[in-house]
Amino acid sequence: MEVKKVVVQEGAYVCDMDVSVNEWKEILLDTSLMTISYKDALVKFYNEQGHKSTCKSLGEKYNVSPHTFNATIMNFAKAVQKKLNRFEVIGTDGEPTYWIIPMTGKKVGEHFEWTLRPELVKAMEETNMITKGFLQRIYDDIKENNKDFIDWFDEYEACVNEYREQAISNNWDENVF
Repeated sequence: MEVKKVVVQEGAYVCDMDVSVNEWKEILLDTSLMTISYKDALVKFYNEQGHKSTCKSLGEKYNVSPHTFNATIMNFAKAVQKKLNRFEVIGTDGEPTYWIIPMTGKKVGEHFEWTLRPELVKAMEETNMITKGFLQRIYDDIKENNKDFIDWFDEYEACVNEYREQAISNNWDENVF
């Protein structure tokens, strides 16, 4: 397994991940890997100017703990690393790190600003992850793959539960709404 090392160049944390747009598309379309929370976090970063933000800023904007975004991106990155199964990433501290798989980043004041990798952005656009709502994506998947109700019910139920949670908290996410 290849070992990749994160380096700091002109204040930016960088690492050549060499994950192609097609590989990102395969990952984004993998229903066994992609959870609603992964999709939601990626879309929230995507919707920010330049596809970048701090977890603190997103937390304030969506009224959730910044740690939610941090943990979600880290878990998404771990799942991606496991799926690709071809590299391990070592951070500047010499320890394994994950966030840099889907992101690049730099310190901005007291906080750390993450930016979606360009290949991931392109894959999100090419899979219509941004322009289609979640239920539309489920419907399209059913039609494309000739699934019947039982095959997609779990995804639909998760979407309904997320909708219900946001209705109760009155903290609406545009994609779920």
